[in-house]
Amino acid sequence: MEQMHPTVLSEIVHAYDIRGVYPVEINEEVFFTFGQAFGTYAICHGSPESANNNIAVGRDNRPSGESLMKSFIGGLISTGCSVTDLGIVTTPMVNFSEYTSGVSAGVSITASHNKPEFNGLKISFNKKPFLPKGYQELKKFIEIGKFEKGKGKLKKEDIWPKYKEHILQLVKVPHKLRIVIDSGNGTTGLFAPDLFKSLGCEIIELYTESDGTFPNHLPYPQVEAYYKKLSQTIREAKADFGIAFDGDGDRLGVYDEKGNFVQSDFLGAIFAASILERKSGENIVVNVGTSSAASDYVERHGGKIVYSKTGYPFMMNTMQKVRSPFGAELSGHFYFKDEYYGFGDATYAAARFCQIIGEKKVAVSQLVHTFPKVYATEEVRVNLPERTDKEKLIEKVKEEIIRKYPEAKINLTDGVLFTLPNGSWGLIRLSNTENVLSLRAESKKGAGLKQVALLMEELLGAQGVIFNWKQV
Repeated sequence: MEQMHPTVLSEIVHAYDIRGVYPVEINEEVFFTFGQAFGTYAICHGSPESANNNIAVGRDNRPSGESLMKSFIGGLISTGCSVTDLGIVTTPMVNFSEYTSGVSAGVSITASHNKPEFNGLKISFNKKPFLPKGYQELKKFIEIGKFEKGKGKLKKEDIWPKYKEHILQLVKVPHKLRIVIDSGNGTTGLFAPDLFKSLGCEIIELYTESDGTFPNHLPYPQVEAYYKKLSQTIREAKADFGIAFDGDGDRLGVYDEKGNFVQSDFLGAIFAASILERKSGENIVVNVGTSSAASDYVERHGGKIVYSKTGYPFMMNTMQKVRSPFGAELSGHFYFKDEYYGFGDATYAAARFCQIIGEKKVAVSQLVHTFPKVYATEEVRVNLPERTDKEKLIEKVKEEIIRKYPEAKINLTDGVLFTLPNGSWGLIRLSNTENVLSLRAESKKGAGLKQVALLMEELLGAQGVIFNWKQV
């Protein structure tokens, strides 16, 4: 194909994935080229123990996935890499293959929770997530246009039986639960009902038919507006709770027996507490925007909070550095490394939640009500002008906070997290994938929330960023 235009590359290569609209930004030729680039990368960075550069490739159920996967595999094989074709699977099943199928890398063709016209690539290499510098290196290979040459081999593998059996060995649900599963017609619907029936649960299925056009709603568990039918079904069926999955099975959402969404940081704290009950004093890795109520809950159970940048590559790297058995993101990604492999897996996380509720014999809403009361804004996302110097903006905001509140605590792990003397905090964070600011504020008192929210409006307004909180 003709050399890919640098502008196109910049638009589709993001901090921790490759993603674009099909066939406008990505197509079969583009994916063949990315196959060549990643095959070249794998050969250049491989080792004698790298399983002959055998790469596992799977995809979600989007309509464009079949032809894009065929092209990507073709690009890989043309460099001399061999490929294990996993077919339609969840992204965690691709990750699982790295530990069980003797492959050196795993690639998932997916656009996660995005609209059906999107597709992309998520890459893991040598059991580690691809970092931004890895994706930038792929860009360089493509810009230069020189790739390894060879003739790799192709084989197919059905990873599901092995994956299912592994979870069944690790997780036991002590008594029967009634749960509603909403996969939003995403890939998880092909597998989750079978697994949870095997765990002994009574299953009520909602939109579990595989349809990558997502005709009922986008599979995005954290957007409550998409899950009114799930909430209604939970109440009508008198279910113990409901679970929702995103398009490729790495994000989980839980809705309690009343149909209310359990916010992701609370859910992560519940997971962490279950691990800390067995071994106190462990580091628990979370995003900087995690509620103080969730952090306090973890600390009451003997955990130590460690902050990480948002995004699965950063979370997994931080967990490795501090030897953490568990990490949780506000996006609904949960990383278990106490008994599991440490990558985000919504199906496994949902199974662990069933085990926790089965063991505690308590309603999910009662468990949530044990968290301290806080007042918080919803996340507000503010689009920035294209030529905004984002780093300079963050630096000026930080300097102004220090000037106004010299006693404030500042955390720069991911943007600016500032905590005022009264315990109220605000977060101003740059998105890793978009030209967007993400804003959150929280306090243990309503007056404190208004104080920090108004301060954030003032700080950003002085930099020409105007926004309104949805509800304060």
